[in-house]
Amino acid sequence: MEYVLITGASNGLGRSLARTINDEDKVLILIARNQFKLNKLKSELNKERNQKILAYPFDLSNFENVDDLMNNIILQFNHKDDFKITLINNASTIHPITTVDLLEEKDIRSNLTINILSPALIISKLIKFANLNSRQLKIINISSGAYKQPIGSWSLYCTSKAAIQMYLEVTLLENNSNSNLKILSIDPGVMDTEMQESIRNSESTGFSKKNDFIDLYRENKLRNVDSVSKVIKENFIDDWNVNGNFMKLDNFFESK
Repeated sequence: MEYVLITGASNGLGRSLARTINDEDKVLILIARNQFKLNKLKSELNKERNQKILAYPFDLSNFENVDDLMNNIILQFNHKDDFKITLINNASTIHPITTVDLLEEKDIRSNLTINILSPALIISKLIKFANLNSRQLKIINISSGAYKQPIGSWSLYCTSKAAIQMYLEVTLLENNSNSNLKILSIDPGVMDTEMQESIRNSESTGFSKKNDFIDLYRENKLRNVDSVSKVIKENFIDDWNVNGNFMKLDNFFESK
C-alpha cells in the first residue's frame, strides 16, 4: 500500500498525475484550492477505476491551517498496513509577474506562503511521521530551471524555487543515513499548462523573456503534461531511477 499525496491536483501536471497514477494499491490524496474542479476530478476517477481517492479542498496560502490539514491526512493512514508514502510537491504560483519595485505586501506574502512556507510545513510533518513510524517516504518536488536562473519580473517565483530546493538539500543532509527517505527535485521542462498561458498573457514591461515563451507555444514546443506524468510515474514512483537530487527530464524525452 502506498499513499500518494499530490498538491495542486486539480490543474495541469497535478491533474495529469492523478489520472496517471491509477494503481489499486495506491491511495491518492489530492489537495487543491478549487473545490469544484477537485470534486469533479475525484468523481471522474471514481467512475474509471477501483482505487481509494481522498480529496482535500485547501488553499495553501492559508498557512495557519496547514498543520490541521496534515493532521487530518495522517489520520487516514492505516497503521495496520505496511505502507509507504509519496509526496508530490506540485502546487505553486508564479504570480505576481512584475518587477520588484511594484511588488505589494499581500502578493509577496501569498506567493511565498504557497511556494515555500506551506510546502516546508507539509514536508516537515511527513518526515516526522515517517521517522517516528519507520515508514518509507519519497518527496518529489516539481521544480524549475528558475531556481538557479534570475528572470526579470519573476523575483518571487525564482526565489521560492531556490528556497525550497535548499530546504530539501538540507533535509537530505540531515537524513543522509536514513535509507527510508528519498528526495528528488525535477525540472519537467516547459509544459502546456494554465501557468504557461498566464505567462504568455503577462503585461509586465520587465518580463524580457515573454516572447520566448510565446514562440515555444506557437512552434508547438511545449511539453505535454501527460507525457511528463508518465515519466514521473515510471521512473520515480514505480521505480527510483535517480541520479542526484535534482534532475531535468530532458534526457527521458530525448532518448525516446
